[in-house]
Amino acid sequence: MTRLQILASLVQDAYYQQYAQDSDFFSLKDFEDYSATFYYQVLQEEFNKVRREMINLNVIQPTEEPLLNADWYSVREFEVHEKNNKFWIDIPNVFSFGNDVNFTGIKEIYSPDSVGDCSGEFAKIQAEQARTLRLLPKSDKIIYWFPLGDKAYFERVRCGLKNVKVAYIPSLDMECGEDEVIVPNAYIAEIMTRTYNFMTTAKNGNIVDKTSNQNPNKLIQTEIDTTT
Repeated sequence: MTRLQILASLVQDAYYQQYAQDSDFFSLKDFEDYSATFYYQVLQEEFNKVRREMINLNVIQPTEEPLLNADWYSVREFEVHEKNNKFWIDIPNVFSFGNDVNFTGIKEIYSPDSVGDCSGEFAKIQAEQARTLRLLPKSDKIIYWFPLGDKAYFERVRCGLKNVKVAYIPSLDMECGEDEVIVPNAYIAEIMTRTYNFMTTAKNGNIVDKTSNQNPNKLIQTEIDTTT
């Protein structure tokens, strides 16, 4: 797998093998931004494709969560907060799919410990289902969780839950920075090709530069001032 920033720099290198001084107002940040756009596009297309195929094969119902390639997901450990017997974690921005009611951007939450009362199954539910958990028998040992805003809340916690690991698809504006986003190997060529083709189309006059070089294009662009 490849970091998004490295992928963007590869696209930039390929682009500048073809174009020279009149297009050098594109910075690496421009290539990163457009690489991110097509990263999102390819990811959403993968979600739509897998969901459609699994529904057609009767593997899932339309309201169930599709199983995406595990390579899309990052794993990070979070501290569990507790107050008045309520448990939650603060999660970063998670990729949000269109036409998704299951919060597919988070695949799994689990305990980092392999033994102990908190090492069992963590089950994802929706927020409105939480109130029905009181009807479950006391023998039920599952810890349930549901996302709400920028937090994930835990229900039926009967142990000293201090930390959990979360497998999730990060949004590119997460606090650790875009260069921490990992692109699965199977999708690198497609994202690079889409970004490169877009940038070459831009060079051919389909975007507009409103900067000091006065290139007559159609959409607003910016450039880095190298005179300072």
